[in-house]
Parts: sequence; structure tokens; C-alpha cells
Amino acid sequence: MRSNRVLLAGLVLLLPGCALITQGTSQKVTFESDPTRAEIWLNNVKQPQLTPATIELPKGEYVYEIRKTGRIPKQGTLKTRTCSYFYWSLLMGVLAGGIDWISGAWVEFDIPEADKDTIKVDLPQNLESSEHSVAFSSNPPGATIFIDGMEQQEKAGIPGKGTLINIKWKSPTDQTRKVVMSYVNFQDGVTPLRRGVDKKIHLDLIPKPIVQNLNFESDPPGAAVFLDGIPKGTTPTGIEVTRQVGDLVPRTVEFRMTGYTTQTRIIRNAEHTKVSMKLVEEIETAFLKVECLPSGADFEIDGKALGSVPPEIKLNWSVKTNKSHKLKFSRPGYEPFEVTVEDNQRATPVSVRLKPALPRLP
Repeated sequence: MRSNRVLLAGLVLLLPGCALITQGTSQKVTFESDPTRAEIWLNNVKQPQLTPATIELPKGEYVYEIRKTGRIPKQGTLKTRTCSYFYWSLLMGVLAGGIDWISGAWVEFDIPEADKDTIKVDLPQNLESSEHSVAFSSNPPGATIFIDGMEQQEKAGIPGKGTLINIKWKSPTDQTRKVVMSYVNFQDGVTPLRRGVDKKIHLDLIPKPIVQNLNFESDPPGAAVFLDGIPKGTTPTGIEVTRQVGDLVPRTVEFRMTGYTTQTRIIRNAEHTKVSMKLVEEIETAFLKVECLPSGADFEIDGKALGSVPPEIKLNWSVKTNKSHKLKFSRPGYEPFEVTVEDNQRATPVSVRLKPALPRLP
């Protein structure tokens, strides 16, 4: 009976340590960061993985550092503490505890239980960073870039694929830059560049308005000019009209003058520079009652014979050609009679009594 007890005690002493069995000599540790894809350095050695990553480490003490460009790195020490299983090894005997001690299994990494073997770090933005990579694009592409008035060698790229430029910052107080993009025949685009915030700068440039010089002439001169119903002076005259690129909206030009028919011209693009118009007299017709005694007299209007005097004649009136009309009445044995009818007399009847002609002496 005693020999069995000795044998059992020996077997217990020969058993491996509890810590070695349950946890081994290495331990998996997970590294997480916000933002992700940060570098992991252990004892000044860069690891191939980026966060988040799980790495199996031999138990020991490590100095870790999590790094990411533009962020403040975080450092810490990964220490060890006595593993709870090691106390069970001691209860099982000196040999089991010794095995855990010699193998290093008697310790575990000192990470709070709530984190479950995970080291979590926040990487705040590094306002002391001296460089800031920004993608610049414009529509149309190829605009010249000015940053705080300094022209850049690079031109703005196409939308969605900007040209990368490294912005150098002078000090922590240097937080904003003025960006201007310039392109021929387009208005300059302006926007701020905020340090650490703006990763892309895109500007849709607006075409410059086209200045169109228009000269208006008329025959005769002195006609009132109206552009889209708005008065622009009297001929001859010149004005400036602005149009946006691609603006094909027709513009209406009117020439107005008393006694002349209003003339209209349509301008459809910016190629017109001179608009000339020959005005057409506005002809008005009026009927004039005529009476001549004795009857049967011959009748002329403006030197044109029209036969016997009718009871009513038709006269054309205009401001230039027909301002007045000459009427002539004649009959053999009577003295001819002429009368001029002015425009303001067009409605006044004409009544004529011819005088007998005196006989000619031999």
C-alpha cells in the first residue's frame, strides 16, 4: 500500500506545469487603432502587419509603438504578470511549478480582462505635421494652381483623379491656405485649403462673359435703337453687350423713327459687330374732295396730268417724299390756277373758281 502511494506521488511530481499546458510559452495579442492601417513596432522592430492585426508573441516584456502618417504615435509597454494557472502548478508540486518557471509559462501579458488580449489606441491628428498631400482637380482640367499667391508647377488634374501636391505647413498656427485656380477665358475659382481636413480640392470654373461691341447705323440717321425692347440711343451709336460662352439666345434690335416703318434685325451670336438698316418711308393714303368751277377743267397733281377734275382725289403722304402736293387746274379761256396742299391740310376740301382769261391785244 505504501509503495503505491510513493508511486503516485512520483507521477504527480513528473507532470508538466498547469500553466504550460493551458497557455504555453507564447500568447496572441491583438493590436487595434483608430484610424486603422497603422504600423506596429515592437522593441523598435517594424512588424509586417498593419492594424488591426493579431500577433503571437513569446511571453516577455515589449515596448510597442503604433504609427501612422499625419497622426501622433502612441507608445506603451506590454508587461507580464503571474498567470493564475501557475498557482495550481505549485499546488501540484515543486516539479510542475519548476517546469512552468523554467519554460516561462508561469507569466501572461498584463492586459485588462475586459480588453480580451487586445491593445487599443487612438491616434489623434498630428497638427505638428509639416506636410499634407492634397489632390487638385478642375473642370475644365489643366487649370493653373496658385496657393497663397504662389504658382505651382503642377496643373490641376481631371475630375476624380486629381494632381497630388505636398503642402508644407510652417507652424501649428498655419491652418489655412488660399487656393486659386486659373484658366484662359474662365473666371478664377477660389477656395480655402484647411490643414488636415481637405484631402481633395475640386473647382468647376465658370466661363468669362464675352463682351460684344455693337455699332448701329441707319439711313436716314437719327433712328431710335431698341435692344430687346430697351432703348440704346439714336443712330449712329455703339454699345457693349455681354454674353456667356455658348449663349445662342437671339437678341432683337429695332430701329424706330417717326414716318418710317419700324425695322427689326435678329442677332444670334457674338460675331455681329455692326448692324446697318435702310429705313423705309411709311406711306399714308388720304382722300381729298376737290371742286372746280366751271366744270370740265383739266387737272394735274405734282406735274402729272390726270384728265378732268374728279370729285375726290387720292394723295400719298410721307415724311420725306410726299410732304406736300401741288394741284393745278386749267381750262381754255381761263387762267390756270395752282394750289399747294400741305400735310396738315390733307383733310381740308379744295374749292377752286377759275377766272376768265383777258383777251390778248394785237
